[in-house]
Amino acid sequence: MRKILKAKENFEKVGYNYEYLRQMMTCSIKHLYYKLQEDFNKVSWRKLVCNNAGCPRWIFMLILVANGRLYTKDGLLKWGIHNDQTCPLCSQANESIQHLFFECQYAAEVWKILLNWQGINRNIYGWSEELQWAENWARNRSATTELFKIILAGCVYFVRQERNARLFQAKARNCEILSKLIVQEVHCRSNREIARILSRMDYYPI
Repeated sequence: MRKILKAKENFEKVGYNYEYLRQMMTCSIKHLYYKLQEDFNKVSWRKLVCNNAGCPRWIFMLILVANGRLYTKDGLLKWGIHNDQTCPLCSQANESIQHLFFECQYAAEVWKILLNWQGINRNIYGWSEELQWAENWARNRSATTELFKIILAGCVYFVRQERNARLFQAKARNCEILSKLIVQEVHCRSNREIARILSRMDYYPI
C-alpha cells in the first residue's frame, strides 16, 4: 500500500492527477517515462562515456574524473587531512586531478604514446584542457572516435591504478610497460569495427 501511495505522489508531481488521467484519450508509456525522469542538464562530456566499449571500471573512473569526484591528495587536504601532497608518479608537483591527468610528466608521456599510436600528434595539457579537446574530438561518430574513447578511459584508469600501486604497494612500472598494457587491454575490448582499425595499426605503440 505504501508503494502505491508513493507512486501516486510521483504521478501527481508531474501533472498526472486523477482528473487528467480520466480525460486522457491515449496513453504513451514513452511520454510518461520521460515525464517521470524530469529534466536534467546534459554534461558536456557525455559522449565520452555513453556507448563506450571500454571496461565498466574504466568508464566509472572516467566519470569520476570528468565530474571532478575522484579522490586526490589536494581533496583530502580540503577535508583537513594533512599528508604529503607530492604526486607519486612524478614527484615534481602537488597531486590534483588537473595535474594527474595529464600535467604529470609520467602520465603525459603515457598519454602521448597512446595518442601518437592513433596518429594524433599534439601537445599534452592538464585535465580541463584535455577533456575539452576530447569532447570536441568525440563529436564525430566513427570507429576511430570509438577507439579514442576506449583508449582515453583505459589510460585514465591505468594511470590511477599506477598511482595507487606506487602509493600503497611501492610498485612501479615505466611509461612503456604501462602503455603496452593499455594497448593489450584495448585489443581485448574491441568490437568488430574497432578491431578492423586496430589491424591497420602497430600492435604496440612503441
